[in-house]
Amino acid sequence: MVSIIVPCYNSGDFLLDAVESCFKSSFQNFEILIVNDGSTDQLTLSHLESLAARDKIRVFHQPNQGVGKARNIAAAHAKGDFLFFLDADNRVRPDYFAEAVDAMRSRPTVGVVYAKPYFFNEQGQAPERFTVRPYSFDALLAGNFIDMCALVKRSAFEKVAGFDESRNLFGWEDWDLWIRIAMADWEFYFIDNVHYDYRVEDSSMMGQINQEQYNIKLAYFSAKHGPIIFSKMKQYYPIIACIRTRPLRLFLVYLFRKYILRTSIV
Repeated sequence: MVSIIVPCYNSGDFLLDAVESCFKSSFQNFEILIVNDGSTDQLTLSHLESLAARDKIRVFHQPNQGVGKARNIAAAHAKGDFLFFLDADNRVRPDYFAEAVDAMRSRPTVGVVYAKPYFFNEQGQAPERFTVRPYSFDALLAGNFIDMCALVKRSAFEKVAGFDESRNLFGWEDWDLWIRIAMADWEFYFIDNVHYDYRVEDSSMMGQINQEQYNIKLAYFSAKHGPIIFSKMKQYYPIIACIRTRPLRLFLVYLFRKYILRTSIV
């Protein structure tokens, strides 16, 4: 079973679209756990009441404590071996669950399966917010390219104790989770297809962060992951220095190691 986890805070305008996209899936062995994170909007509360009466859906309520707490609460009540995290303003496409589950079943060491998004707004296609790419731990440390809309093996999620619930992360909860899962020796699998719709809105959570909040978030994240980022990035410093001073020599060394010695330059 796939347990689809949907945190919800005043998302009444989009929540039904997110839920209905799951029911249109070609993979139907799922449950949906919606966590109301202290919504005050009457439209949202009305939708939550009607959704709670539907088959395959459970609704939980908490005071406003952030998406990390909301997702952890749902995960604690989930029945599935796989967790899928869907934001209330996004939509999944019909074959995402089936392909992701197949990929994970056939690869026991994979803890996270992710795919490409289609960016949209009310006018249609929207500019990209981020670029999804094949997995690399070094690239992940340099910046997050995996959205929350991903399938996570429950055992991998539990091994790292789920989401960091600190609100100092505010929008980087997924990046923090991916780094911890990677450091717990789980692999990531990339499906090179568009499998979900990512809504781009000026009023989104990430669009509301001011400079002070960003500095707090950066300080918290750096204190937590700074050592591993530094240890990984410092190995590239000699290469960067060589590129600046002797680019031709570095290129020749690269060719020699790659095609003659068949080793990495780092």
